[in-house]
Amino acid sequence: MSAWHARLGRFGRLRPRWLPGGALLLACGLTLGLVAGWLLTSWLLGDRLVIGGTGQELSVLLEVAGRRVVIGGGSSRSDLVDFVDRSTLPWDRQIDLLVIPAWDERHLPGALELVERGRVRRLALLGLPGNEPAWTLLERAAQARQASVTFIAEPQRVTLTDSAWFTLHPSSDGSEDPGVHVLIRLGEVQIAVVDAPRGSGGHWRAIAGSHLLVTLRQPPGEPGPMPLVARPSPRRSGDFVPIDAQYELVLDRGRRVTLRFTGHELRVPLNAVDHLALPVTPTP
Repeated sequence: MSAWHARLGRFGRLRPRWLPGGALLLACGLTLGLVAGWLLTSWLLGDRLVIGGTGQELSVLLEVAGRRVVIGGGSSRSDLVDFVDRSTLPWDRQIDLLVIPAWDERHLPGALELVERGRVRRLALLGLPGNEPAWTLLERAAQARQASVTFIAEPQRVTLTDSAWFTLHPSSDGSEDPGVHVLIRLGEVQIAVVDAPRGSGGHWRAIAGSHLLVTLRQPPGEPGPMPLVARPSPRRSGDFVPIDAQYELVLDRGRRVTLRFTGHELRVPLNAVDHLALPVTPTP
């Protein structure tokens, strides 16, 4: 028994020597983790535009000054959640605003799944939805999770910073020209997001002069000459409508591409460009 007590005594005398070192290592590890997380958030994420294939459609994630907006939903329940998960950090996946074209039921499955998981703070229905039960289900799911619901019946501007904003453009009430479009302004760069069927000429004319056109569904109509177009991969040969674009991004289901921007330029990764009408020069 005396030998056992002697061992305990020696162990007790050793504790003050190794415990501070372990605490110091733990503190250093926590500090390094926090610094790495901050750097990951600031450098790898930051202000950006992410375009992803969600079902047979595209969805867009815009993040500026820590505010996160998603446009679209997609025809698959899981694809939008997966798109958001792979575009955000595990501890920060909340969406400040989810914008859904109210004329297009194809975006409902993905939007509903994201809302039901409690990821959305505010839901904006772009236009006035129909009487289908699915729209009521989406609205009730948002209310049950304390996400506000706004119906956008007239053009509305949302300011992100002094040099970054976007405007929501629904179809006019009673219009025979269905579809919606969103104009995003990032300094001198203009990005158009359109969800409209073929022949919906008003929306395509409204986005003239944009540097990037993102079409959430096929076919994109006839927007006229565009520097860069992003659209979903065609499911049928009849879906493909030639576009007079300098560069083109064709995104299939589950694929995504991240675009960076400054006050005067949009940076596109070269490996994301599928179709080239002109020789490519390296991006900055």
